[in-house]
Amino acid sequence: MDTNSEEWKHQCLVRSIIRRRVEDRDKAHKDLYGDGKWVGWFKKSPRVAEDVLRQWKLGNRGKEGDWK
Repeated sequence: MDTNSEEWKHQCLVRSIIRRRVEDRDKAHKDLYGDGKWVGWFKKSPRVAEDVLRQWKLGNRGKEGDWK
């Protein structure tokens, strides 16, 4: 995949959010749904929120290049 493409950037963002959840679940939830810096991503892009949830359910834990 072209590492300059919007799709690649999207996948990297999704994996980054998933990794944050793996590292510290409570902090990640605050960042995503509360006053944290990631709140804007979920508000700006329903696709990001949907893909985070879908990838999580499919077993993606944020490893580089992982996309299910």
